[in-house]
Amino acid sequence: MGNVICYGPATARGARDSESLSLTECSALEAHARDGIKAETDEVYREAYAPIEERIREAVTPGIPATGPNTCFFLHSSVYLAHVQMMLQVIRPNDYVAILNEVRDGYHLPAHLIRLSQCPLPERFEELRRRLTEEKCGRLIWVGPPLYANYAFRLRLAKQQVFWTLRFHGTAPGDINLTAGKRGEKSRTYHGREWRTVHAPFNLDSKAVDLNACERRRGPWPFIYGTLAREQKIMNPQYLDAVCRILEENTDTGFTWAAKRENPAIRRYFRDRGLGNRHKFVGWSDVDEFMNQIDCFLETFPLGGVTTFNAMAHQVPVVALRQEYSPMGSLERVPVGSGLVDDVTGYIDAAVRLRRDVASRGANIKAGEIILASERARAGTDRAAFWRTLATAPKP
Repeated sequence: MGNVICYGPATARGARDSESLSLTECSALEAHARDGIKAETDEVYREAYAPIEERIREAVTPGIPATGPNTCFFLHSSVYLAHVQMMLQVIRPNDYVAILNEVRDGYHLPAHLIRLSQCPLPERFEELRRRLTEEKCGRLIWVGPPLYANYAFRLRLAKQQVFWTLRFHGTAPGDINLTAGKRGEKSRTYHGREWRTVHAPFNLDSKAVDLNACERRRGPWPFIYGTLAREQKIMNPQYLDAVCRILEENTDTGFTWAAKRENPAIRRYFRDRGLGNRHKFVGWSDVDEFMNQIDCFLETFPLGGVTTFNAMAHQVPVVALRQEYSPMGSLERVPVGSGLVDDVTGYIDAAVRLRRDVASRGANIKAGEIILASERARAGTDRAAFWRTLATAPKP
């Protein structure tokens, strides 16, 4: 891990009522933003965000940006999901990481860490500006959730400000706005704005776990399908219908699902289909332990996730729908037997076949090994392409 740079309390330089007002509105935004996040749609998020985004532009006066050759990645928290872990694989040893909230034990990234004092948010962002200036970080890359991004970027914290998100494109506050794409793809357009695309390396490590403990936590069925995702993804009616149809086809199987909270609507859905005793909620789980409690991973749709690659790393067969928001679906090509299908009917057929056909399971696991090996071999090229995209972008 790089050097830890810790700073004491800071006072906002020239704090103005307009900044306080806009921050209050930003705080009010948090509740609206959560509605958008729950709905998993740009439209809901943008509807809530647009009026406050405009108000921020009116109320906040830009300051003097940090300049210099170094890059700092901005994170809200030192605890992050697998897709952010994937994004952060582009970090270089001489880069910096600034974390808005308190840094928890167990944090580790191969970069210099900038700790921010837990003072009121306006002062914290001004503290960040000073630290960026001292460390000569002329580029700030905001990773993940867009909450407060418009406010912070309007302050003009760094000469080049980059906004990088995989899911929400309802706001595009950066000089450069990045999103996930296929290798070789240059850009996409969301809400009339151009987003440059990058392919972050799908190179997630797995760790050894207590297999006996995992076995004790398995469900009571001979063969277990499962998924680990936010409950909003699992709650999609098309996805749940596909899971139920798979269980109906294979009567000796069950479905284990891991999420941050148990949505009663999901439990009710299974009960209404007569499958109330065929599913098991296990809460938010360690991904490596979870993959050793199931026999087949069913990626959610229409929004997938990088946990599919965690399943492959543990030699668990996977089924995924080819779609824009599926990391697996973004691959240019996959081996035969991979479990990547083109429609819901194919998804159900593939999952049913994996229960009944041992050869299919073997081919699926082999395909996963090939995919992971290819991704690891190309990780260096993907990282280089990421930095090349930033280097060739128009200067602010």
